[in-house]
Amino acid sequence: MAIKVGNSWVSETAYAYAQNKIQKNPKMSTDILEQVSKGHEDMNFTTSKVAYKKGLNNISIDSTILQQMRFNPEKRLEYEALIYDCSKMQSSLEEQFALKGKKLVSHGFIISADGTLSSWSVSKKGGKKLRSACILSKTNNKSWISSVLNSAYTSNDSSYLESLLKSEGINLKV
Repeated sequence: MAIKVGNSWVSETAYAYAQNKIQKNPKMSTDILEQVSKGHEDMNFTTSKVAYKKGLNNISIDSTILQQMRFNPEKRLEYEALIYDCSKMQSSLEEQFALKGKKLVSHGFIISADGTLSSWSVSKKGGKKLRSACILSKTNNKSWISSVLNSAYTSNDSSYLESLLKSEGINLKV
């Protein structure tokens, strides 16, 4: 069952995780990104506007969101829970891509300054490199995997992808 926290619907497990993490460490230090990454050692965190790192488990969080998390406990709870759900989805993504006949090369999430959650990926299918990006619904995290799997574009047809990311000020390097 999903729980609404701020503007996001998150899993009960994510909500419980975020509450527990905040109870254990209620004050945010000045190195917010380091503190947020604790408990998610399998993820690569950045505030960079370049949405590409080799490998999986990448997440870019805009510095505006990190500041909100530092000073607003409700925002911290919302985004800690959202990050938890992102982390859990990543663990099944390679298998889901393989079921579609694709090899996942690289993947990550972006939390933009306005709180929008996006996903990007680089995969291969039949010798073609596929790049994709999509905005994910924060009201239905059960739709995330299908959104990510169904948003691939060939590297020759990436105008939609590039315009989507450009509108967020993000550069996808492949």
